[in-house]
Amino acid sequence: MSHLLLLAKDSMFSSGQITFGIIFFIAFVIIISFMYLKDKGMHKKNYKGVKWILVAL
Repeated sequence: MSHLLLLAKDSMFSSGQITFGIIFFIAFVIIISFMYLKDKGMHKKNYKGVKWILVAL
C-alpha cells in the first residue's frame, strides 16, 4: 500500500515537461481548429453528395 502512495506522490515528469505538454496541447488544438475552419468551405463544395453514399452503404 505504501508503495502505491510513493508512486502517486513522485511525479514521472518534471515541471518543465508538464508545461511543454500543456503548451503543445493548446497550440495543437488551436492549429487543428484553424485548419478545420479554413477547409470547411472547400469540403462543402467538393464533398457535396457524400452523405447519400454513406446512407446507401
